[in-house]
Amino acid sequence: MIEREQKINNKIFQPLISGLSNEGKKYVGMLYAGLMLTRKGPQVLEFNVRFGDPETQAILPRLKNDLTEVMLATIGGNLDKVKLDWDSRHCICVVIA
Repeated sequence: MIEREQKINNKIFQPLISGLSNEGKKYVGMLYAGLMLTRKGPQVLEFNVRFGDPETQAILPRLKNDLTEVMLATIGGNLDKVKLDWDSRHCICVVIA
């Protein structure tokens, strides 16, 4: 799991952060990456910057922290001082469309 997370960080998130920085853009907020794990490695399907997507509905119940505190720390530039605590259980969201 750690190796996969490092690949995702190195291949997707670090280039994204570097690209924003190189363009002089400061992003403040939450960013959800919809990824697909393939034989060639992780691939980005989409980025979401809002809550309400089905994926968010399956992730947020696992967050043990107070979401308001996390958001305030994000806005205040103090997110590095917040340790996110996650429930290790699985969560599922079913969408019928």
